[in-house]
Amino acid sequence: TASADTSNQALIGYSGGATVKNLTVTVSMAAGAGSNIAGFVAQNISGVTFENCSISGTVSGADVIGGYIGLNSAKATFTSCSSAVNVTASGASAGGFIGSSSKQATFNDCEVLSSTVNATGNNVGGLIGLSSGTVNASNCTVYGVTLTSGGNYVGGILGRMNCKLIECNNVAVNATINANQHVGGIVGGD
Repeated sequence: TASADTSNQALIGYSGGATVKNLTVTVSMAAGAGSNIAGFVAQNISGVTFENCSISGTVSGADVIGGYIGLNSAKATFTSCSSAVNVTASGASAGGFIGSSSKQATFNDCEVLSSTVNATGNNVGGLIGLSSGTVNASNCTVYGVTLTSGGNYVGGILGRMNCKLIECNNVAVNATINANQHVGGIVGGD
């Protein structure tokens, strides 16, 4: 449990090439005015791999809030991972796995279940709120999730796509999606 108005809060503040395997965690992160808040990694700066991990609980802050990673600035790979985290951004960019990503994010056999992802501002996604990198999702499910933005750009997989490529294979979305405009089952908009 963490509670403060500081940025970069998570179980791991900065990832410099970490591999996290077979870990189940329940988190409670309430950062108030802080940004880059997440359950596992606040900022991925040189690569991170998650395998067979599960996270639940609550994560909240101002901007760039994610269940697993707040700000993704390097390659992130998720295999057989699940998120049931209630994610709330009082500003923008919230995702079930990643708040904002500028590099490659790969999801294999992952799921977001029975949770809420909310932002007062733009960019809310089941997996990623905002991406300017590459996104690959295979055999992934977003189920029983409510995605809400007080602004725009909400998608079942990706809220806003400023990215080079998004590739989805065998993905399923069953979610309630709310926003002013730019709403999509897979991608909210670009």
